[in-house]
Amino acid sequence: MKMLAALLASVSFVSIGSTEPYLEVCEEGQVTCFTHHYSGDSYSVAWGAVFYHQVFHDPVDNTLSPWSIFRSGQVTAVDGVLRKTVNNDANGAVAQFTEPTDDFQITLYARKVNEDGGNAVRYSITDIDGNGYGFFMDSGTDDLTIETRTNWLSGELGTSEALPGEMQINHWYTMRFQKHGKQLYAEVYDGRVNIDADEPEPILSVEAEDETYGTFTQIGINGGHDFDTDEVKVLSTRGVEYEVRIIHDDGTVEEMGRTSETSMTVQTTRSSSQVFQARAVSGDAVSGWGGLDNPETTWDGHAWVIVIKPKPPEPAFGDGQ
Repeated sequence: MKMLAALLASVSFVSIGSTEPYLEVCEEGQVTCFTHHYSGDSYSVAWGAVFYHQVFHDPVDNTLSPWSIFRSGQVTAVDGVLRKTVNNDANGAVAQFTEPTDDFQITLYARKVNEDGGNAVRYSITDIDGNGYGFFMDSGTDDLTIETRTNWLSGELGTSEALPGEMQINHWYTMRFQKHGKQLYAEVYDGRVNIDADEPEPILSVEAEDETYGTFTQIGINGGHDFDTDEVKVLSTRGVEYEVRIIHDDGTVEEMGRTSETSMTVQTTRSSSQVFQARAVSGDAVSGWGGLDNPETTWDGHAWVIVIKPKPPEPAFGDGQ
């Protein structure tokens, strides 16, 4: 399934993967599940949508705001981008989110502008004490790394294979870093691209697992130097709720309520064929309804579990290519 990003009723609410949630319906106490994704008139097993709302965006406007200098870093606005010079990790700059997040997606443009300083083009997402995760391109080894941050100290979680050839100096790359539960994913794309609209293939990718940290309040530009950063955007899954309903074969709609969890147990007394649907809600923004049509004809009043699956979007990660 091709990946797309749909800007929904609010500019701060984005769906990655499709415009409807993925539904998995299981009879309570049973392990057999229907795992179909409804699209148009057909069913297919597919990646589900991951729903976000924006907690940070800095297109850079020739001012340092909303960033503040961290430790002995030197970050300045130069020709509409942020340039990090002087002193390596973890010195740099940090910027606060509008609200805390747990699962997230970070996208930004980055380029190493010369061979001065440390090789790492390095970023982090942490709490105020520097606990969280980081990701960086290394212009010396031409690879991509995911790391933990513990009081700003780094610990490697995974590194990609090296880029064939070498990373170019003074050339833009697009970087993306995601967390979904304990899964962490990082990618690098050639040039300044819109990943969801352009659907490019990553030139570097790596994944890792870790659940040490779960709440983040700021993004950091760290070290080495000298490198540029532009169009930093952070999206969060926190604050997204799901409305669930059942549509019966006579057209009757049963509203089953709203939950911020990724599952809901519902009870229906109807024995007719039914369609289970869910949609994501964030403030005034709503997604389309995602549906799962029961392939059987009777449900006999059992309790069923509707599991809304926020899965990472395509493509699969971790092959380093």
